[in-house]
Amino acid sequence: MHRASRIVLGALLVGSIVLLGCTGRPTPAITGAGADLAAEQSVRLNLSGEPGTLDPSRASFATEITVIDQVFRGPLKFDANLKLVPDMAVEVPTRDNKGVSEDGLTYTIRLKPGLKWSDGTPITSKDLAYALRRGADPRTAGTYASFVREIRGGAEVAAMKPDDGRLDAALAAMAIETPDAQTTRVTLAKPNAVFVNYLGLWIAYPLREDVIKAKGDRWIEPGTPVGEEALDRLKAAVDEIRGIEPAPALEYPVPGIVLGRVPAAFAEARLAAAAVLAAVDVHRRRASM
Repeated sequence: MHRASRIVLGALLVGSIVLLGCTGRPTPAITGAGADLAAEQSVRLNLSGEPGTLDPSRASFATEITVIDQVFRGPLKFDANLKLVPDMAVEVPTRDNKGVSEDGLTYTIRLKPGLKWSDGTPITSKDLAYALRRGADPRTAGTYASFVREIRGGAEVAAMKPDDGRLDAALAAMAIETPDAQTTRVTLAKPNAVFVNYLGLWIAYPLREDVIKAKGDRWIEPGTPVGEEALDRLKAAVDEIRGIEPAPALEYPVPGIVLGRVPAAFAEARLAAAAVLAAVDVHRRRASM
């Protein structure tokens, strides 16, 4: 079998497994015997290991993204059928709605009004612009930096070392504009029809520049107002990842990899985006052949 075909097949398998585990379909009501429910209602999710980071700009593994998706949102997302749909954005940018320019270079993302961080601070286009630049920054050392480096000026950033004194100026020069509080406009170095899919991945989740600069690498710790929903809500779940007793329902339980109290949002099966990500990789490989 051709290597690219194997990658796509593996991606579809990953997506299928995730969708089987969390389809987002309503759970039938429990009646009759067994209708009495426990006082504490929670979902326990078996992770394959402890997350190495909860930083969206640096994340790359499913164990990390599973947790990150409970705290952050992006302009777009993939639904349970792997269809790209709006999340924080008003709509998916297309040529028909003028979100994509006729030459395929410029993408306009319009955020919904009224979005707020957990401390009440408005989420704005500048938060998205900062996340995109931070993702491209070699000092961040993100695995998927190449995705946002497709923005005009990104190649120059990619060629620089983390200690290059010109780096901040190069990041500022990337073709990312914020004409108003809800609008972010990015221009690519060359057309790439797949780019819109990147806006549904964690590399494009808006971030708080003030918090990250004030806290440094500790900015992601619980108690810091960074997620659209408070990280405090996740603290108990993150603590449970470390050293919890294995869930008895697991056929092959492994200590230390159970995440508790997962919000209902997980039912959207957003991890199915991993399948799209692999397919995007195949597209990129073919384009470079």
